[in-house]
Amino acid sequence: MSVEKKFTNSIHFQRYLRGRKENNIQINTNALELEKREEKNTLQMKKRDKLFLCHVSPRYKVLKNTDIITSAKSSAHPKHSSPDPESRSYRRSSKLFARRDNKKKGSLDPPSRMIHFVVLMSRQGKVRLTKWYSPYQQKERSTVIRELSGLILSRGPKLCNFVEWKGYKVVYRRYASLYFCMCIDSDDNELESLEIIHHFVEILDRYFGSVCELDLIFNFHKAYYILDEILIAGELQESSKKAVARLIAAQDSLVETAKEEAGSISNMISQAM
Repeated sequence: MSVEKKFTNSIHFQRYLRGRKENNIQINTNALELEKREEKNTLQMKKRDKLFLCHVSPRYKVLKNTDIITSAKSSAHPKHSSPDPESRSYRRSSKLFARRDNKKKGSLDPPSRMIHFVVLMSRQGKVRLTKWYSPYQQKERSTVIRELSGLILSRGPKLCNFVEWKGYKVVYRRYASLYFCMCIDSDDNELESLEIIHHFVEILDRYFGSVCELDLIFNFHKAYYILDEILIAGELQESSKKAVARLIAAQDSLVETAKEEAGSISNMISQAM
């Protein structure tokens, strides 16, 4: 016998063949298990997609897939299945459909919470600064100031700083002889508006140096500059005191350069004359 025949008939070669067969069987079983897992995952994903379509898609206003979602059948109409109106999914889908219908009709969402106006008044009821972020006519503005001055100035020092007024809230705070007032929505945060008032006063104090009522009377335009840097359209724009001070200093430098240029031009004209 040749060497090759002896090797093929030997016990070691037979064991080698058996091992290869067992390995092939294991590889095939693993591949089958992987295919089954993938099929299960795909079925689960399809079920989730169907559930999402039933709850969210505008085509499925009523839950029609009875294989996935088992809904109670009414006794009067046993053939048709209707969703439970008290269920969480039904309420969520109804809200989504209502929003979609409103967008189609062109209705806008309700406006965000904001500051409607800012008023600074003295103890005698004289207005030192006003800023209106909501549309008010001139007559309405005068009536608002008159009502608020009578409402706020008559309050004692131990009362709270919040006043309900015509469906809104007026938040005020007294500093020396001035009352800083802000009108906000009834659902808005009063403490946040108090912090905005204090932030405005701190910036004024840093700019003028121990600010008083006379500073606001003779330099009211600078107070408006500072307020415009802090608030825009009734919303807080800048919360950094350093940034506001830097911007106001830049505005002052621009005003000074413009004055110098105007003075030089006037001198040149006078010399030419």
